[in-house]
Amino acid sequence: MDKHEHGERAEGHHLIPHKMAGPITVDNCVVMCRACHSNAHQAGRWGDISVYDDLAKLPMTEMIARIAALYPHYQG
Repeated sequence: MDKHEHGERAEGHHLIPHKMAGPITVDNCVVMCRACHSNAHQAGRWGDISVYDDLAKLPMTEMIARIAALYPHYQG
């Protein structure tokens, strides 16, 4: 894995988690440093998907687009 200037490794973050049937595709991923990845999961609470409750009834492509808009370097 590549490391950024502060030595943290890069990790893939799924915009829509697997628990919500998020696809394992490039469009559903962003690359983040370890600290930012942990932060994206509410400080490491990997199983807590309650932040997605308001998106649950949307089509998958719209869910991905809404979450991706929060990531300034998303290229999907």
